[in-house]
Amino acid sequence: MSNSNSKILFIFTGSIAAYKAVTLVSRLVQRGYDVECVLTKSASKFIGRATIEGLTGKTVHTDLFDSDNIMGHIHLIRDASAVIVAPATANFINKIAHGFADDLASTLFLAHDFKKPFIVAPAMNTKMYEHPLTQSSITRLKEIGVTILEAGSGILACGEVGYGKLLDPEIMIVEIEKILKQTPVPPKPASIKQVLPRILITGGGTIEKIDDVRSLTNSSSGETAISLAKYFYDLGLPVSLVVNNQKGLDLPANMDVANFTTFADLNSVLKDKLSKESFDYVIHAAAVSDFSLEKIEGIGFKKSPRKLSSAKRIKLVLKPNFKIISKIAQYSKNKKIKIIGFKLTSHADVKIVKQSVDKVFAYKQVQYVVQNDVTKIDRQKGIHRFSLFTKNSSVPLEIESREHLLSQLAQTVMKE
Repeated sequence: MSNSNSKILFIFTGSIAAYKAVTLVSRLVQRGYDVECVLTKSASKFIGRATIEGLTGKTVHTDLFDSDNIMGHIHLIRDASAVIVAPATANFINKIAHGFADDLASTLFLAHDFKKPFIVAPAMNTKMYEHPLTQSSITRLKEIGVTILEAGSGILACGEVGYGKLLDPEIMIVEIEKILKQTPVPPKPASIKQVLPRILITGGGTIEKIDDVRSLTNSSSGETAISLAKYFYDLGLPVSLVVNNQKGLDLPANMDVANFTTFADLNSVLKDKLSKESFDYVIHAAAVSDFSLEKIEGIGFKKSPRKLSSAKRIKLVLKPNFKIISKIAQYSKNKKIKIIGFKLTSHADVKIVKQSVDKVFAYKQVQYVVQNDVTKIDRQKGIHRFSLFTKNSSVPLEIESREHLLSQLAQTVMKE
């Protein structure tokens, strides 16, 4: 069942916040709205057509001069019960406020008769948002009948704190439905899951116990994997998360989540899930220990004490673990499964990066590798850069933020 009078034309402009707007599109589709999307040229740098087309089941429009339908923009605006622009950049807001129409998105604005809602959700740097010309343009748009969903405040993509943040999708959906005066239709996740890829994500570091208070571990927070799982879930993708057993994870109550602590735990969980369920992709972001404790020499007895004495010299004997990524294809019920591996390097030059990434590609079914280096991570400043390598391609895609990575991996898993 779909909403009556519920055809929405959704326009993306070029902002890092576009990844959040994809979640809004997914929410609208799940509520029964018929959504058709337009991407500006700059928006396509942040999100892919495949992601949007997979969610909506409709072709994404990008070109004003489509040879197959030269008057298509008139029909797009005429057929829509409402238009939503999210995120709306400073450039787009200032452009349409002054009547410029040099691409499909801005032409659609001039073709709008304001008999139906035109909703704009700004997203930009605080200084751009508060600039007198931008505020003047926003006021001007309000005066001619545009509804503005005012930007929120918080930490922005540039690292600054202030106004200019795109509103959260859950807030926007409430405001949009107030404007449309529609009663929400219950979500239809089952119909979406039938056509979208099923994904398993691993994250966090393994912990190898030495005694009751000491352990060997990898310094991985699991934040990237958790962010990916939540983002894919918000898009309506069927996702399973296998994560280090951490407290206080803010995850949806009905998300499929399995926990691990040790290397053996992770291997066991993956073997069980992959052999029983059919996944299309595994995104293996877990930081897996290369070693497990074999024995402790110098303690005088075979069984490890609950707490080792710090007064004695001891020797830890470690045994190498096999690479879990090498077992994924073997464990998998779906023999065509695709794997996205992760590789963290430390102060690596181009040659070392290539060698490290090539080692990951050597494992069966690995199609993509996300590489990052400790020198490109600054948690205090919110900096986290990645490189996305594709098999048989020597040039990686450079990714400037975790948010961009979420959007790019969504595009990757939905394009095939």
